[in-house]
Amino acid sequence: MLINSVEIRSFRSIKDSGLLELGPVTVLIGRNNSGKSALLRAIYLVQSGAHFQEEDRRLRERGDVQVRLGLAQPYASPVKAVYRNDGPPPIDLALEVTVPPAGTPAVHATWLQGAARNNISPLPSARPHHLFVPVFARRKPLSSYDSNVDIDKSRSVAVNDHNLTAWIHSLTGDHPESRRFRDLVGQVLGNETSVSTFPTQHGQQPGLAVSQYEGISLDRMGEGISGVLTILAELASPGPRVLLIEEPENDLHPEALRELLRVIIEAVNEHACQVIVSTHSDFVLRTLGSTPGAIIYKSSLSLHPGDGLPTTEYTRLRSAIERRDALADLGYDVTDPVGWLIFEESTAERFFREVLIPFFVPQLAGFRTLAAGGTGKVKKMFEDLRRFMLFVQKVEDSEAEPEPRAWVIVDGDQSGHEAVAELAGKFERWPSDRFVTLSEPTIETYYPDCFQERVKAIEDARAAGADWKSVQEQKGALVVDVCSWFSDTDGAKSEIEASAGELIDQLRIIETRHRELYT
Repeated sequence: MLINSVEIRSFRSIKDSGLLELGPVTVLIGRNNSGKSALLRAIYLVQSGAHFQEEDRRLRERGDVQVRLGLAQPYASPVKAVYRNDGPPPIDLALEVTVPPAGTPAVHATWLQGAARNNISPLPSARPHHLFVPVFARRKPLSSYDSNVDIDKSRSVAVNDHNLTAWIHSLTGDHPESRRFRDLVGQVLGNETSVSTFPTQHGQQPGLAVSQYEGISLDRMGEGISGVLTILAELASPGPRVLLIEEPENDLHPEALRELLRVIIEAVNEHACQVIVSTHSDFVLRTLGSTPGAIIYKSSLSLHPGDGLPTTEYTRLRSAIERRDALADLGYDVTDPVGWLIFEESTAERFFREVLIPFFVPQLAGFRTLAAGGTGKVKKMFEDLRRFMLFVQKVEDSEAEPEPRAWVIVDGDQSGHEAVAELAGKFERWPSDRFVTLSEPTIETYYPDCFQERVKAIEDARAAGADWKSVQEQKGALVVDVCSWFSDTDGAKSEIEASAGELIDQLRIIETRHRELYT
């Protein structure tokens, strides 16, 4: 933790925020123009490079704009560097920004030992001595990235990416930070993406270097890439800092967003970073909001009784009901099923959902079935589900993890065994019987004998090197036929009992276990 709290007065739609406690992760949700960005930009005023415009002053306000940050101990090095006094910094040190009417921002250090106030300069905005990293919307420069590269530009921290060329250029080479940056880019944007700089007629440009003299500039890439690179470049260098992020989901593929959030959480847990993020995404809320110590605020506008102006209020979401309502407000289906069954592929999920559960173990009809799309994605889906349960079932201040009403069922091939072993190793607090490996290598092995000739043809095609998409299409067509056959054929139930007895027995074990624990 670097900042414990923030108080804001007379900034944009904020008349008086009151004392807002901050966590290692703080998530801001709310409708458009309800004050989420205002809070992030007010916090950033304490660092040099932030620009205060008179339009940022709340309409009709005649007093000072004030932003006060309560600092956590041990104090970050940028705070220590600007604190001018003999001896160690006092307990309960705070930073305060005051903007008088028709004036310019003035930063003060204040502490709660009397009324002493020590005037200081704004916090430095040069890497690596900065505290705040603004990752605001519309970072991409309107014209183009600065093509000049020098040490000052590479260290500059700003609200836009005008100097991104120099920054990315400093992360080329083979030093630890450049290797870390390349690794992070590969994780989030894909291993085929390698961002660096390349020469142009007027200097350097950031982007994909295609050859020694050619490249594809970031100008020709999506808006979301700019903000992502800012975060990844920042996290490539060691050191605790505060990331102020506006809507990280914008213009990002879901898989890239998933990996970006994973990288952010890793920075919080392992590198003492702090994150304050605004979002309209239920996935961002579920993922970041379920981290230990996370605090969630919902911003809303109402007319102030004194002046009649739209005024922001921040409501802290503490209860499970408030969190579920927040997800529902963002469009997420928060219907709470009896339990969850996660399968490796959609063919298995359909066979269980349409045949095995309703006709052999109907007690599990209230379970929700999910298909991961391969063993490589089982862990990600399970982690998403776990975060959802943490988010909607846990009271904010409770450390207890919700009861694990979920089971994972995968094929008995090598990748299935490896996936279950990885899950059991990572989630040691979950009962081991929640991760099930079948005895057969494919779900199709459990289809009745009349389909086994087609099953063998699919396996022969896979062994002969048929592409993955073709094999999946054949498997998908086969499970459709199996389900239709079961509905239309006399005696089909007895044949399924004979061929898929192991699967039916496993469902009955799950049903018994669930009934013993949760009913």
